[in-house]
Amino acid sequence: MFLTKLFRKKSTFEVKKVNVMNWKQRLTYASLISLAFFFLMRYALWWFQPGHTPNNFGYLGQQFHVADIVLFVLLSFVVFIGATQRIASWFALWHMKHPQFIKPKNGLRVAFLTCYVPGKEPIDMLETTLRAMRAVRYDHDTWVLDEGNDDEVKALCNRLGVKHFSRKGISKYNQVQGLYRAKTKAGNHNAWRDMHDKEYDIVAQIDMDHIPEKEYFEMTLGYFRDKKVGFVGMPQIYANKESWIAKGSAEQAYFFHGLMQKGFYGTDMPFLIGTSHIYRTKAMDQIGGYAPTIVEDHLTGMNFYANGWKGVFVPLVLAKGEGPINWVDYFNQQMRWSYGLFEILLKKTPLIFWKMKWQQAVNYSLAQLYYFTGVAVVIGFILTYVYLMLGIQSANMDLLEWISYAFPPFLMANLIQIYVHRFSIDPKNEPIFGLTGMFLNLGANIIFAIAFYNFIIGKKLKYMVTQKGSSAEQQRVPFATFTPHILAALAMLISFVASFQFDNTAVQIRFWAVFNILTLTAVIGSTYIVDFVKFIQARPLISQTIRYSFNTAAALLIFFTGVAIYSYQAAIANAVIYTPQKTIHEERKYGKVITPDSTFLGVSVTDKNELVSLKEQTNKDFAVVGYYQAWGGKNNQFNANVAKGIATEGGIPLITWEPWEPVAGYDRSESKVDQKAYRLQRITDGEYDAYITQYANDIKEYDKPVMIRFAHEMNGNWYPWGSTFNTPEEYVAAWRHVHEVFAAQGVTNVTWVWTPNQIYSERRVPYANDIMAFYPGDAYVDWVGFSAFNWENQYKNNSLRTPEALFDETLNELRITKKPIMIAETASADVDKAGLVKAAWIKKLAAYLKVHSEVKGVVWFNVEDNGINWSVTTSEAATQAFGSSFDSYFTTKLSAENK
Repeated sequence: MFLTKLFRKKSTFEVKKVNVMNWKQRLTYASLISLAFFFLMRYALWWFQPGHTPNNFGYLGQQFHVADIVLFVLLSFVVFIGATQRIASWFALWHMKHPQFIKPKNGLRVAFLTCYVPGKEPIDMLETTLRAMRAVRYDHDTWVLDEGNDDEVKALCNRLGVKHFSRKGISKYNQVQGLYRAKTKAGNHNAWRDMHDKEYDIVAQIDMDHIPEKEYFEMTLGYFRDKKVGFVGMPQIYANKESWIAKGSAEQAYFFHGLMQKGFYGTDMPFLIGTSHIYRTKAMDQIGGYAPTIVEDHLTGMNFYANGWKGVFVPLVLAKGEGPINWVDYFNQQMRWSYGLFEILLKKTPLIFWKMKWQQAVNYSLAQLYYFTGVAVVIGFILTYVYLMLGIQSANMDLLEWISYAFPPFLMANLIQIYVHRFSIDPKNEPIFGLTGMFLNLGANIIFAIAFYNFIIGKKLKYMVTQKGSSAEQQRVPFATFTPHILAALAMLISFVASFQFDNTAVQIRFWAVFNILTLTAVIGSTYIVDFVKFIQARPLISQTIRYSFNTAAALLIFFTGVAIYSYQAAIANAVIYTPQKTIHEERKYGKVITPDSTFLGVSVTDKNELVSLKEQTNKDFAVVGYYQAWGGKNNQFNANVAKGIATEGGIPLITWEPWEPVAGYDRSESKVDQKAYRLQRITDGEYDAYITQYANDIKEYDKPVMIRFAHEMNGNWYPWGSTFNTPEEYVAAWRHVHEVFAAQGVTNVTWVWTPNQIYSERRVPYANDIMAFYPGDAYVDWVGFSAFNWENQYKNNSLRTPEALFDETLNELRITKKPIMIAETASADVDKAGLVKAAWIKKLAAYLKVHSEVKGVVWFNVEDNGINWSVTTSEAATQAFGSSFDSYFTTKLSAENK
């Protein structure tokens, strides 16, 4: 008895797995994916901060308005669906294994099948495939499963000694649905199985356009000595790379059919691939045959695993076939695959997963999400269109900050791709990234989305046979094939152009629109461009003429590029370090202040008499005149007479509108300015709406340009709206609320100026050095600016600071908004009685502004405050310096549009 058991144990075969990576390689890979996970999680944690939710439809009290949440969720889906695919691949690649070879035993009854559809597939290709199938070493029967019961096919089978089967005319095998569904590959195979599979132990199936190698069975059948193996699969490889679309299709297949399949095999779940595989008839009988779906191989493989069978993946090129060679066949193939996977994921997978191992369930669930990338791309189209046309944002984020978080995981994903390429089936001939394959995906993404839509509405997809051979080469690609791509490209183009009219200026969204326009246009025109190139190549004279023209154009381009670089360097040498982006600001919104070519010269005064006196003393006009108005002050309503008086003197009123009751004297301690009645939440909640509405209507009636500087210097602690008493989110919500009350009244003559204090550091003040945390958003701000003073040891031991030291850091931060910039409050204290230091500082200020032409306005704080007299008239030297330094470069006279 013991000897019998021992003999049985030794005679039991089990396929052994061999690690693809050695321990050093696994250590390197583990390090890479650990870094990748770290950066990806860091990115996700940053991304899902509550403050990144947009605020298009509500204020702070409605920060999580359902419409804004939906937009943010949709954008998050667009951004992170690709991350799920990367995680799936990292998980699979960690488990990469290949099977240890087992020599097949003799005596197996083997059938080798291929399907054929007369009229859709060339008979000469069938003959080539059948000859190759018969030449495969190992005793077997070769079968043709002929959908048309074609006489020519029968004659071919008789001539080659191949068995023939056809279900044509047999009603049992031509059903509308089910195992024997008519005009489907699964139905054809199941019909053959019902009549013949009991005659065989093993059945191999190969697509009619695939040519098997002679050792096809020698390298695969041995694994069936393991009684738990239900099927054996191998890579799907395309051989017809003369067509660039077939080449791209092959590039798309390399990663999945090599590296990923090795990883899946390591977790006992290589995918069953329909183009070429071998199964045990006993196992196929148990699972009930090929699953009656469009992608029958995928669901059939899942059924194998759900019933306890194993799959083996052999990472050898044992057969090569034909990939689609034109867009029509490629789109049909992608439509079939994506529709089928949506159907399986949403209808079949939930019923099967609980029967599978957890690794199998994880891998299948993540893999089946792949085609949602196309849905995500189309959602991205829609969100882009909505923003560019309507200004509705999907997120509230700083572009540069987003790049700083998004780039590291992107970089790590590419480094992993580069590293694992060495484990590909054919690393020397397989590209690392496959640019042609990527390009095909640009066209396929819309097809994935259409497939999902068709599935959701219940539209049935017809099974279509891919054209092959000469019929595929002769097939023309109708222009209508690209109808969805044309519509998408037109939508992107229209929205991109409209964004300049509607002033929706987010750089990244415009870039995405341009990228989509270019790539979709390339997809649409690719076939015709290739045809044109072939036409030219066939005509040497034309080809040579174009080549010479191209070379000449290239030489001219290089020459003029050199000239441009030299000119740019010369400009840098002359300190022209910033070119204002006029195009962003030149579009006129009715009543808005038009941005000057140079810099507005402005001043803050306490009354008109002071303004007139200052103009006389400095011999200057002022294009902008600032004054302060407190909500809780005695004269808190908009005074049209004051505004008209400023306009009469040739200036635009700049109202610093302060929601507080001004404190007596200069005591700005926190205890004095913490006025709870003016907490920003109360403004957002509407407690001051009646006052704001009246103010808005009065300005509307005034009907001349007005600049409003609401709740300035919010990153300080000397006002009740400062960051010591309110969060940045509360500030943004209050600003937007005030802005939208004005919009609701139809006010069009207000230019909104957002001005924090200069960036500084003070431990007790939150966000003192993070001004962009308070930025209300492009749609709510017309100009940006800041306050910055040269205190000259007059306050908190501040020392003399040059304009560069005082302004540069804040100016660099504000540039990212692409808005006109205003230094809304600035001045210098006096140190010496003669005012020479102040005069010198004024000269430096004027010189600084001429170099920094992105600054479109400067307002001198010509009042006494904090015990310091900031006026330019404190000394003759200061007054003369002001008059001479602010020369003709500065705009002091308003254009007609600004009056």
